[in-house]
Order: sequence, then structure tokens, then C-alpha cells
Amino acid sequence: MSGVEKAQNVWLQLSEQTGRDLTERYRDAASPALPDLGAVGALRRQLVQAELDVRNAIDKHRDEIHSLALREQALDRFIASEDSVALEDIHDMTPFVFEQTVATLMRRDGHHVIRDGGGARDLGADVIAITPDRLRVVFQCKHRQAGVGKVGSPDIQTLNGTARPEHNADIVIAVTNGTFTKPANEFARSHDIHLLDQARLKRWATWGESLLSVLDLAQDKQHDTETG
Repeated sequence: MSGVEKAQNVWLQLSEQTGRDLTERYRDAASPALPDLGAVGALRRQLVQAELDVRNAIDKHRDEIHSLALREQALDRFIASEDSVALEDIHDMTPFVFEQTVATLMRRDGHHVIRDGGGARDLGADVIAITPDRLRVVFQCKHRQAGVGKVGSPDIQTLNGTARPEHNADIVIAVTNGTFTKPANEFARSHDIHLLDQARLKRWATWGESLLSVLDLAQDKQHDTETG
């Protein structure tokens, strides 16, 4: 039996035993059949608190639903804008256009791009950009036709060998419209290289989430600022 039901039963029992003058009967020591009014008070307080908790939960849920609806509307507006790049369009790009698109997305995020395409002598850096905080970001772009195909560990090892020694990278990123193999993920984790696969690329290119947020680097930057 819930606290609310207990309180209602006790109150009903009191009403039946005392009539309309509860106070006078409570003071009468010859009324042993009276329930414990202290317990009634405690149950009523529980009832009030339960009602308050339910009301607060409803208000919080209403606020969360409203916030979610606003975010959904904003996402729909962004996807319909020229700033959104559909994953299907990325799949149809050439490798060079893919590199330029990555550079364009960096500019969209407010970063300064100093290289927007690789070549025979790029030494593993297809796109290089500088963040507003003066961090140097180096990309290796690996396009996969129709989004089918994986990037393996050898490509990530090559990037690791040049990004910091040759390009002074603060943030090293391998980006693909495909996926990465398990060995590639393991090597990247052990060498502080960020992998941007098809799913993360969609969040960045199509949905408009910032690159640093997609890579969970935005919180790291905030923490460094607060502790620096």
C-alpha cells in the first residue's frame, strides 16, 4: 500500500471515529481506538512531498521536450541551408573535392585554413588549419567511393610519422567518408590521433555540429582554460 493510500485510510478512520470534532477526541485519553495522529502527519507530509516531486518532474519533462523541439527545428533549418553538406553528396565527390570540402567545413567553424588540398609532396597533410586559440590542426583525408571501404592502420601510421614532426600539429585528424579498421582505431588511440569516420562526418558536415564538439575536444579546451 502506498503512502498516499495509507494517509487516506487513516484519515477516513479518524473521521468515522471522531465525527467533526477531532481535536477534542484526540485530547480524551479514554479513546484508545484513535489512530496515531503523528503517523497521519508524517503520511500527509509524504503526500505533499510526493505531489511536489511529481509536479517538478512534469515541469522538467515539459522543459526538456520544449528544448528538444527547438533543437530539432534548428537542425531542420540548418540541413535546409547551404552550409549543410549531405553525406550522399560527399560520397559522390572526387578525393580532391573531398579535401576542399573539409577545408570549407573548417572555415565554416571559424578556423583559418592555410592548406586546402594535398598533393605528391604534402607529407601526409591534406588540410591544415589554425583554430582561434592558435592550435594547428592537420588532416589526412581518405575518400571512399560511395562511402564503402575502410581505412587501415598503415595510413594512420604514416600520418603519425609526419603530422607532428613535419607539420607541428597540435591536433591530428584522419577523416573519411567510410570507416576505420579495428587496428587503425587501436593505433590512433595509442598515439593521440582523432578519427573522423562516416558517422562523425555526418554530424559535422550535414548537421552542423562543430568539429571540436564532434571529437569531444570542446570540453577539453574548456577544462584547459579553467585550469590554465
